Amino acid sequence: GNKETVSFLNLGSVVCPEDPYMAGYLSAIEAVSGNVAHGASVKDSYLVIREYFSENESSDEAHMAHGLYDAQMSMGVFAIGCKVFLASCSSSLPVPSAAAVAAVSAGKKDDVISNAFKKAGNRVYLIQPAVDGNGIPVSMKDTLETIEGLIRDKKAVSVQAIGNGGIAEGVMKMSLGEGFGFRFVKELSLRQLFSVRYGAFLVEAEEKIEGASVVGEIMDEKEFIYGSETVNTDLLLSVYEDRLEPVYP
Repeated sequence: GNKETVSFLNLGSVVCPEDPYMAGYLSAIEAVSGNVAHGASVKDSYLVIREYFSENESSDEAHMAHGLYDAQMSMGVFAIGCKVFLASCSSSLPVPSAAAVAAVSAGKKDDVISNAFKKAGNRVYLIQPAVDGNGIPVSMKDTLETIEGLIRDKKAVSVQAIGNGGIAEGVMKMSLGEGFGFRFVKELSLRQLFSVRYGAFLVEAEEKIEGASVVGEIMDEKEFIYGSETVNTDLLLSVYEDRLEPVYP
């Protein structure tokens, strides 16, 4: 038959041994953000959580659970299941505490989009939540609903959820698949380009997005341009792929 509803699944797992609260919080944010970036509905999203702790770090459980709880409250997306595991380890090979969060979501078939750039000349915008004094994204529900609205209203051409690699990683992932290049705006500092930004999104659009900052413009030429520096995209792709060549020849 004619089916209009689709399902989404995305995994979030941020390892942060020195801060289990942050690990739990950001893992949940990463999981949901990935689904919403592809057209999932925020209100039809749920979490399935697995927490892992070593035998000598079980005290981390409360801190990670706190982070996971706060993330759920910030997004308005809640867990339907959770399991906790204790991992045995030796003193020579410690196992850091970690959370593996799966976000399951539903959405409409017509709202599904990819993260690949679509057209040279389109601008790319940064949409991000406010952060508190510890760098933790807050008011995530508003940010997620903004992205959902842009996709639903066909104002977003492509969307990429970004995280540990920041704007630079997000632009690379959006560019390489379709062979586009990118010119970054000169106002971006290197620190801004590579800063960790869990909960933030890059949005390709044909028209201006009010309240969002421009990070650059898509080009047909296979180059990433930042100020006076230029990197060939084919060279970058080979470096990116060759790292796994010994593992997957």
